[in-house]
Order: sequence, then structure tokens, then C-alpha cells
Amino acid sequence: MGANRIIIVGAVFWFGVLLGAFAYDARAGQSIPSDKPVIVTNPKYPVPPAGQRKNIVFKEELTIGVAEGDENYLFEKNIQPTADEKGCIYIVNWDRKRIQKYDANGKYLFTMGRPGQGPGEFQNIWVPRFDGKGRIYATDIAAKRVVFFDKENGRYQDQIKTGGQQMGTVFLLPNGAYFSSTMTENQTGNDTTVYGIFTKDFKLQTELHREQTEFKNRDPRAGRAQLMAGIMSDEAFKPALNPCVTDDGRIVIAYPAAYDIKIYDDLGKTLMIIRKEAKPKPVTDAHKKYYFETTVMYWLSRSQKNLALKEDVRKAMTYPKFLPAYRFCFPMDNGWMFVVEDSLLESSWIDLFDNKGVYIGRFKTNIPVDLLTFANGKAYAVADIDGFKYVKRYGYSIQNY
Repeated sequence: MGANRIIIVGAVFWFGVLLGAFAYDARAGQSIPSDKPVIVTNPKYPVPPAGQRKNIVFKEELTIGVAEGDENYLFEKNIQPTADEKGCIYIVNWDRKRIQKYDANGKYLFTMGRPGQGPGEFQNIWVPRFDGKGRIYATDIAAKRVVFFDKENGRYQDQIKTGGQQMGTVFLLPNGAYFSSTMTENQTGNDTTVYGIFTKDFKLQTELHREQTEFKNRDPRAGRAQLMAGIMSDEAFKPALNPCVTDDGRIVIAYPAAYDIKIYDDLGKTLMIIRKEAKPKPVTDAHKKYYFETTVMYWLSRSQKNLALKEDVRKAMTYPKFLPAYRFCFPMDNGWMFVVEDSLLESSWIDLFDNKGVYIGRFKTNIPVDLLTFANGKAYAVADIDGFKYVKRYGYSIQNY
């Protein structure tokens, strides 16, 4: 899911790829001609010497949202922002099954979509995208279709059926194909998810990644709190694939189980692999608190009955010993990779890679990072303040340290 959250210019990197693939060792600082994709192996610490490493400083510019009042500014628990080339902001509202548009100053303009099963209506909605034809689109996983609207006037334009199979979020590629995932369930109840490039009729053309999710049987005699704690414990700090597609059609798949980020073209050819040496980091009490107060409480708060079991669930929770190599990877609109290496309630540690895949900085930030989007030299994020959701826009500057 995803990334999708980006606009990448990446002109320098793309020019390098067109000149020819090469392997790169960040420690040696030299390129070796090769027919293989660009493979960048980074050390534990940033490559440039002190004084030349990069830090990003964010400055809040705009907040959209209210705790009470106009419903066009009142957001539920599930929202995701993006922005177009004019700086207009689009917010997917999953709870209300719609896309809301705001101008660059945060003024509400209009709404696209509503709950339902008809044209331009949604049963499920997430990940807003632009198609290069003046349209914004979003995938309705439940209705198995991709829905398009004119982003200038909000009118429904078209829809594409994804067929009978269970598809994930669909990303349109420049060559007319799609990047998505499909999920199948075997007789034991385990799910197999395949990420890849699909044809126009949603037949798998090129497989890029396959993973299996094991279903665990629960003792039906266990209490409600124990059942919920078991499910949430299984998901605690579990490495989750980060897939997305840039506006110039490159597919980025981040693998937090190991420190790998892979970049493909729209035919499935591997262009670059970014790697970094990383030792396992232990899960601390601060991490446990972060997970419980964010993820666990998010699910418990959806029901007063579950919320009443908060302390029982807390006591029944178990956690793994180690964190994944990193949490999220967000391509920036200048071609860099913004990797959230670790997060706590107050702040996050960021690893920064340039458009050649070289590790150029590590720093701490206090902006929300779970649904971060970079567009037009700005960053857009979702903040939770006293249980209410807000969309924030940040300007930022790149500094040396």
C-alpha cells in the first residue's frame, strides 16, 4: 500500500540508468561496469564525511482538520493525503468512502465518490493516484474495480474491473499494464500473496515477489481479551512489504525483513537494489508502548466493548525480541529514499539515501511518518491529536551536518 504516496523526479538517477547499468560499492565509492542492475551496498553509517552528510529539517505550513464543526474538515480514523502539481490536496476518507479535494491553502473544494455499489461509488477505498490524463483514481478492493474521476471538477469518468480474483491496490504503469498484488487461500487457510505486473485483463505477466501468511488457529475457549491479544501479538513489529509506483513508472518494493529496497522498470526489470548493513535491534519497553498506544488502541477504540478490555489485552500481549530492519520506505520527489528506520511515540529515526542509492544521512524527526507523502518539494502527513485526525503539510530544507 503505499508508498503510491510519491512523485519522483529522479532525473539524475534515471539518466544514470539509461547510460548503462553498473554495480556500486558505497564504501569504495566507485562504479564497476556491469550488465547487472545497480547494486548498492551501504555500511552501517552514512558514507559522506562529517559535515557533508544530509539532514532534513521540516517546518509545518498548513493543517487541515477540526475536532468539531464542518464535516468537510472533520476526519475519522482512516485518511490518506496526496497532492497534485498545483499543490491541491486530495484526502481519501476510508470511513466515508470518498475523496475530498482542497486547494493549496487548505480550503475545501469538492468531494468525489460516496458509499455504494454504483458508478463512482465505493465499498472500499485507499491510495489516491493520478494517471497523467487529468484524472485521480483509487482502488475499490471490495468491489474489485479501479474508479476514475476528473480531478479538476470531481466528475466520475470511468472504472476498470479487476476480474474475479482478489486484487490489492492497483497502480497504472506507463506501458498500459498494472502493478498490483493478488491473494489466494489454500485448504489450510494460509494466504499466498503475489506482487507483480499484470496485463490489461489482469493476468499475471511478471512476478516480482511472493509471500505466504500462515493462519494460526486460536483456542475457542480463550477469553475475548486473550484472542485479541494473540492476534495483535502476531502482528507486532512484523516486517511488512512496502510496495509503490512512482509517477515516472518505476516500481519500488521495500523489504524490511532485511535491509533491501528494490527498484524495477514497468516491464519488471530490476534497475537498482539498495542494501545497508544492519544489526538486529531489540524491542524495548518504549517500542511496546508505542505499538500498544498506536496500533492496538486503534483497533480497540473501534468498539466500546473492546475498549473496556484495554488493560486485559495489554497484560496478555507478547512481543518479538527484535525489530525489523526498518519500518517504511518513502521515495522523495527529488529521487532520494526516505527510510523510517525506527519509530517511537515522540520521534522517528530516518536513514536517507541519494538517487544513486548511497547512504548519505541519519537523523531524528518528530513529524508523523506512518502515511508520509512527498510532492512538489513538500511533505504531507497524517497527525493524530487527542484522537482526531489532521492532514499536515510541511516545507523542508536539506542541511549538512
